[in-house]
Amino acid sequence: MVNKTVGIFLFSLFLLYISVDIHAQDNEIKIIKIVESKFAINKGSKDGIRIGAQYYIVRNNSVIGIAEVIAVKVQVAALKIIKLKTNIAVGDKLINRGNLDNQKDENIFVNSQQHTNIKRRESWYTYWGLGYSLISYPPNIEMILNTIKNNYSPYNVTICLDMFGIYFHVKEKHIMGFVINGAGDRYQYSTGYYFQINQYGYNLSSIRYLGRHFGSGLFLRGDIGLASYVYQSNIDGNYRSELGFGALFGGGVSIDFGGTRLLLNVNYSYRRIESQESGILSFSLGGLF
Repeated sequence: MVNKTVGIFLFSLFLLYISVDIHAQDNEIKIIKIVESKFAINKGSKDGIRIGAQYYIVRNNSVIGIAEVIAVKVQVAALKIIKLKTNIAVGDKLINRGNLDNQKDENIFVNSQQHTNIKRRESWYTYWGLGYSLISYPPNIEMILNTIKNNYSPYNVTICLDMFGIYFHVKEKHIMGFVINGAGDRYQYSTGYYFQINQYGYNLSSIRYLGRHFGSGLFLRGDIGLASYVYQSNIDGNYRSELGFGALFGGGVSIDFGGTRLLLNVNYSYRRIESQESGILSFSLGGLF
């Protein structure tokens, strides 16, 4: 009971926050925000909404769920899902259920607690990714690398990675945060000698989903921040560059497994470090948890 009361209180504070962002009102009751198995509507006590009242959730003139009012403000109200047939979405309409003893509609629903396709949102996320990269260097470095490849045929592997990503919601389907984006380019000789060029971007990052739900479908990503590179070798020593500028733009497809989201990315990174420019085209698989 205490947990339920605290939950209702916290969700009421959420309603108070979003109420300042509501402008246009119409005669229809519509869903305006969704948080896991609860949602907010665009009507409140001034429109006759009362705690305990139950409503049909309607889309395209078909009933897809039943919800009950758990908190009310003047202009908005919060409801919890009781029964659900499919995922709800912002813009779905509500109609007063009326006679609560009428159970004819029960057979078209599944219990909301058993409905595995309810999209989950978290208060924060961590992001990690790994993949393959195609790196373009300044002409003078490209010339040196091509000479090494042609004359010595070293084993070469390139990777890209995202690590220590921390993101928070700024909108329903939009998160922002910080992430370290990197790329590694290693050349290994048969004699045991090697050298490696690692590039890093310390970025403010934004991920925006384009579909109906957060966590699934197409998305766009944009990063901007500081950049550096590290040269490592057992031939001629190590070197760390000064900080420069870096940016990334890309996107891909995300699959939501209910709390774990896999992101297939195609990104392009630009870096300018010590007056030298480089570009990285990367293909990666990431996890947003």
